Amino acid sequence: MIEVNQEHKKEIYDLLLQLKSLSEAFNQMVGSLYSGICAGEMNDILDTLNGKYNVKVNYYQYIPGRVNYTNLDRLIELYGKRM
Repeated sequence: MIEVNQEHKKEIYDLLLQLKSLSEAFNQMVGSLYSGICAGEMNDILDTLNGKYNVKVNYYQYIPGRVNYTNLDRLIELYGKRM
């Protein structure tokens, strides 16, 4: 994790919370339209976190249409404490 200023920590924390909310919704969806939109938003957040802030969120898909972020809760806790 690179050192970031207080404003960036808040942005990272907010993105992590959005990702968690989207992933919970994504995992409850059926059908391809809405889950596809949700997946696109999650990918945008992952790209921003990794590309702009060098924050890597690990995930795996145990079945198609379901995603598990293995370090998301830890990152939320970490960035929440740093604010």
